[in-house]
Amino acid sequence: MLTDVQISLAAAAVYALSTVVFVALSRFQRPELRKYCHLLAGVVAVSAIGSALSGLGVLQVPVGDVPLDVASTVDDLVAYPVVFGLAAVVAGASRRSVGLLVGLSVASVVASVVLELVGAGTALLVLGAMVASYLARVYLLFGPVWRAAKRQSDDRRLLYWKFRNLLVFLMGFVFVAIGLSLVGWLDTFTMLLVIEYVNILLRVGFAGFLIGNLSALADPDAPAA
Repeated sequence: MLTDVQISLAAAAVYALSTVVFVALSRFQRPELRKYCHLLAGVVAVSAIGSALSGLGVLQVPVGDVPLDVASTVDDLVAYPVVFGLAAVVAGASRRSVGLLVGLSVASVVASVVLELVGAGTALLVLGAMVASYLARVYLLFGPVWRAAKRQSDDRRLLYWKFRNLLVFLMGFVFVAIGLSLVGWLDTFTMLLVIEYVNILLRVGFAGFLIGNLSALADPDAPAA
């Protein structure tokens, strides 16, 4: 059976290879779109470093009786706000919507850290706060952000629609897994596999999906690559 160390290091290798691929693919994009490729490659690179450090047991800070994985926390604080923020950017939403999605994502990551450190009774309250943050983001993605997407081109609106639906589904899946873990229906190892799988989809999967469809964001008057 794989160990948690092997899983983390394998994920780090996937992230590192994906970073190289995304940087290479940026050369085939229009000049004004390369910033998105570099941003996404940067997010995946942070995940590569974070997973490697986690697998090696580096930056494990004891908080009471529980070790806090600082590298993994920093990774999440980068990845989740960027992914949700980009969803709003793809839709052409207002800066307020982008800021709200980023802020709610940061709050959710902080709550997930607290969830690892508190007892079972408090954990349910913290999980409730995380679910509330998720539902608030769902409201924004289906409400104000979707209304902004409707004002965009057909290709851009379709790109946002796909992006939003996949993002909402994957995040919902994470919360279901956390809930099952809290009630003892998922053991620690299975939970680790599920979270690592979703993490790769949220980072590498979404990065690849966006890079492959960046033409929907292109300015028709801008020069081709």
